[in-house]
Amino acid sequence: MSESPDPGGGTDRIYDILRKLGLSANYLGFYQMAYALRLAQTEPERLLLVTKHIYPDVAKRCRTSLAAVERNLRTAVKVIWKEDTPLLRKVMGEGSWEKPSTARFLALLTTYLSEKEAA
Repeated sequence: MSESPDPGGGTDRIYDILRKLGLSANYLGFYQMAYALRLAQTEPERLLLVTKHIYPDVAKRCRTSLAAVERNLRTAVKVIWKEDTPLLRKVMGEGSWEKPSTARFLALLTTYLSEKEAA
């Protein structure tokens, strides 16, 4: 079973954003995505190689395998993409409207969260 990421430090805000994107907490990927985003926010260079610098830490924290993290985050992006909320359009910005890879989505969402903090 996944455990939620550390409390505070913007985690509640991340949960809120994920819910607004259409991802509910009944998906394992919800908490894993939230923790991945916290890791990316605190160390943005982790986004350069998510499979080496984010997924292993998420797997360890959530007591699961690397493959499960990859699958759960991919499913989370798929669910968010299917919901197609107005917030998703803000996160994606201008440009092509194709479903992003999990790594790209993490990068876009991390940028969006950072911009919201700066505002």
